[in-house]
Amino acid sequence: MKVKTTNPVRMPSLKDLCSRLPEDKVKSLKEDIYNEVLTRNRDTLCKKIQPDRHFPLLRERKVFSLSTEQEIEANVTTEKKVQRFLDELQRVGGTIAFPTFIESIDKTQTYLKEQLNKCYESLASDVPMGMYYQKC
Repeated sequence: MKVKTTNPVRMPSLKDLCSRLPEDKVKSLKEDIYNEVLTRNRDTLCKKIQPDRHFPLLRERKVFSLSTEQEIEANVTTEKKVQRFLDELQRVGGTIAFPTFIESIDKTQTYLKEQLNKCYESLASDVPMGMYYQKC
């Protein structure tokens, strides 16, 4: 007796979705994924990064202003600085801030870049289910 198996429903990949969505929706989807990557890795990032190492590139690319940098630096503890730094990255918007941050991390902490990229790929490979059900 043969057992009939059904194929699981496969969600479209980010590439598939992007080819069918208007540009503003693609930007919004990528931004959601970038922000989710930062959220899921927040604890690790709070322990591992030093915001002042990333300010030069982020300011050069106009992701952060001098006043934003000063507001982040005004926090007393390193943990508070990092939390504010991550909040600002998410506030500015993923399609500009996240790729620049990844580029900056590549210069100082390659292993974090790999971790964040792996999480991004994991989420992007199964949109939208991946954003809500997979653990990076």
